[in-house]
Amino acid sequence: MKKIRDIFKYDKLLSGYRKFYTSILLSFILSLILPVLISGIILYVSLYHNAKNDFYKTHEKQISEITSYIWQTTNNIETDLSYLKTDTAFRNYRKLINDEVKTSVSEYQHIANNLLSITSKYSSLYSIYFYDKDFDTIYNTDYGSSTWDNFHDTDWIKEISNVSRVQRLKPRINMNLSYYKQLKPSSFLLYKPQQVLSLVCQANTTKMFVANISIADLYNDLVNLYSLNQDGCLFYIIDDTNQIIYAQNSNQINTVFPVDLKKQKNLAFSNQDSVYFASDFYDGQLYCVISYPIATMNTATNYFADYVILICICLLIFLVFLAKIVSKKLYHPIDDLYKNIQNTFTESVASKKNIKDEIAVLKETFQSLNANNSSMNFILSSYETIVRNHNLKMYFEGSLSYEDLVDGNKVPYINIDKSYYNQLILFRLPKEFLLTKSVHEMSLLHNKIKDVMNTYIKNAPNGFFIHFQQDTFLAFISIKNTNALQQLKQILYTVMEELLEQQVFCIESNYIRTADELLPSYHECVNAMKHAVFFGQNEAIIPVTNIIKIISLIMIFLLTLRQD
Repeated sequence: MKKIRDIFKYDKLLSGYRKFYTSILLSFILSLILPVLISGIILYVSLYHNAKNDFYKTHEKQISEITSYIWQTTNNIETDLSYLKTDTAFRNYRKLINDEVKTSVSEYQHIANNLLSITSKYSSLYSIYFYDKDFDTIYNTDYGSSTWDNFHDTDWIKEISNVSRVQRLKPRINMNLSYYKQLKPSSFLLYKPQQVLSLVCQANTTKMFVANISIADLYNDLVNLYSLNQDGCLFYIIDDTNQIIYAQNSNQINTVFPVDLKKQKNLAFSNQDSVYFASDFYDGQLYCVISYPIATMNTATNYFADYVILICICLLIFLVFLAKIVSKKLYHPIDDLYKNIQNTFTESVASKKNIKDEIAVLKETFQSLNANNSSMNFILSSYETIVRNHNLKMYFEGSLSYEDLVDGNKVPYINIDKSYYNQLILFRLPKEFLLTKSVHEMSLLHNKIKDVMNTYIKNAPNGFFIHFQQDTFLAFISIKNTNALQQLKQILYTVMEELLEQQVFCIESNYIRTADELLPSYHECVNAMKHAVFFGQNEAIIPVTNIIKIISLIMIFLLTLRQD
């Protein structure tokens, strides 16, 4: 005989142990890792929303603080310029006449000192001009006094309007374009052009102060003060045409910003790559914008996600080894059982299509054993029924005493319960019917009657059905309910008639209360059957008392005749 593993020829991945191990590992994963993963996802979503809200609140507050700082700086500079108009030195200077030149120079120097003091006060304030149209001179805190025609930055005068408040000019270069073209390369260090925000304060129609705030210095102050341009953060200053005025990367200056700021209704907005926080300042002519990569917003949640994934991986590794240990422990008895039956397992069963591993082998084997066991139980039950009926037959015929019948538990199920209705029913076939059948036909008919009637008798506790002679059958019924008893008796009679296809004689005994009444009741039924046949009784089921009454009446009648 071929070995069972040679017959199977299955892949190792389909072996019983591997499927057993896979099932245990899968159950561990579903019961441990899956809940952890689901809980992690729920917490991740919650943390993501909280982190997003906190991120937006923090940086909206930051952009508001930056804007407030710029406004505060420009307002302070405007206040200081306005103060210069009311300063004593300026008032005295304005009252001087041409013949008081000496005094005029002294007051002019005092004004210059005030301008230098204000310039040093603000790190982003690049320079301050004092322009006197009457004398056609301009003072610059960077280079001193100069005539208007020789000064390098005069184009701003074209934008001046006659206003009493401080006027804010558009962002500009603090050098005329014509003057810039005339400069030699060696002069660029001295006359380096700057992008500035100019604040103009007119003292009167001929005298004015101009403060130039360097956009580059203002940008650097903000970067240092608020720790910008770090960890992916980028800070921009953008004009109202969406052009970048200043940025950390010089290549981005004078390029178009990728998002149209005028179309954004909120301080915070985003695209696929970045999150932006913007706010306008300088009368809406400029915007300060901070951008962060999308990943920066999710840093905390990403750490949490990595932590959950790490836990799941470690747990998975642990469960792999645990499942291996558990599966070996549980599979060991199965493997021993399989090895024990392997040599006796038949090739025909092993070659079945549904047999793929040793567990299927055991299943098929136990199914076969169960079928064989059921067959053996049926055979034993049939044997016990035959023995019981044979012993009961000998008991009713007088060949076996009641003590011998019960002794040794030969028939332990003969137990008459007084709370039940117990009766004997005797059936007898007509002699005319027996004459029409051969011995073989009668044998087949007897077996058929016994099989069918035993099926119905099983519904009654302690019931039995015995075949005595060619024409006689005896049934014992024990049922708790009288209606059920009558129904079962009628069923037995009807089934007997249907099997024989003609009427049969049927005698029922009185109710039996003890086992001692069993044999006398049987003899009463036998005697009643003889008289019923003699008198030609044709009722369906004849009570034995009816026959006894008839016999009693006949005996009385005969005694009366004898006395006469």
